[in-house]
Amino acid sequence: MQTKSRNPKVLGMTVFQLSVLIGLVLILCVAIVLGILIISSNSSLRQPILSAPNLPPTFTPTYTPYPTYTPLPTFTTVAQITQEPTLTHLNVPFATPENPIIVKGSTIRLNSWMFEIKEIRSDPGKDNTRQLIVIFGNLTNKGTQTDTFTPLFKIILKDSQGRLYEADFGAGFDVIVKYDVETPAMMSPEASVYTAFAYDLPVSEKSFSLVSGSLISSWSGDVSFTLP
Repeated sequence: MQTKSRNPKVLGMTVFQLSVLIGLVLILCVAIVLGILIISSNSSLRQPILSAPNLPPTFTPTYTPYPTYTPLPTFTTVAQITQEPTLTHLNVPFATPENPIIVKGSTIRLNSWMFEIKEIRSDPGKDNTRQLIVIFGNLTNKGTQTDTFTPLFKIILKDSQGRLYEADFGAGFDVIVKYDVETPAMMSPEASVYTAFAYDLPVSEKSFSLVSGSLISSWSGDVSFTLP
């Protein structure tokens, strides 16, 4: 008597094995479908979100009127005139432009310079105890180079008691302006200017001579004079 098999076979597999295989295929299909859906959703999320363009704000110009022009005030220049003090002559016989002390033919040579004295005047000093001896003359550059001359440490005034006086730089500038003579500056060789040197000393001194200063290595000429 032939016995029937409890597990019939289909395509060489039992019904149970076939059921398991179909289940696995279904699960695989579901997984594939889910994977496709997930990938699609991710792709849609990665797409850039287009925003509206940044348009410039609407500008409405505001009219601002120009300020009212105010003319500047008119300034009037007023020159300040300073009156020079009147010089009071002391009770001594000063030389004046009308009556100068003339030293004729008195010429000194010092280093590369030649000074031909034309006149000597005695002006009022800083107070009634001082006087200003002003020596005028033609100064010539006998050197070979352009040079400037100053009497400091070069031309010394010596009084009757042997006291020595250097030229007064400030007073010398004042007499150049006062008497409108030239400044011996930047003189070329053989150039000559009419200039003046000033010496401040006691009013009691009357007799003087010119001697060489410490900066002079060569001196010739003997000049002496006495105030009236």
